[in-house]
Amino acid sequence: MDIFFHDLSEVPLPPPDVHIRTLQAEPYADGRRVRVSLEISSFQKRPSIDLSILDRDDRVLASTSVVETITRRIQLTMHLRGSVAAGDYILEAVLFFTDPLTEPEEGEPVQLPEPVVVDQKRVAFRIEPAVSV
Repeated sequence: MDIFFHDLSEVPLPPPDVHIRTLQAEPYADGRRVRVSLEISSFQKRPSIDLSILDRDDRVLASTSVVETITRRIQLTMHLRGSVAAGDYILEAVLFFTDPLTEPEEGEPVQLPEPVVVDQKRVAFRIEPAVSV
């Protein structure tokens, strides 16, 4: 069992009990970038997180993955692809674990581990029209 940078007042949780505590999206004034803040509960095994920004038709405008994080608090900037209009958007976070790869028998193909999703959260945010100066 590996334990990484946890708050000493909290008990690190096993994978099925790990959850997303907070998820926030703050668009920059340029309307092309979004600051993402995420906090997860204390954990025993390092989780991975997939983040996506979706438009109202559920099209993905930006996505990124955090693989086996060692920290509970994450802040990053996501850049939106394509033309972005003012309006409502969704930030989606999927928290998951993967089992380590097992060595295949000789002659067998390598099987990638299936992710086990333990939590997911969506938050809405609004991009305001860009202001011309």
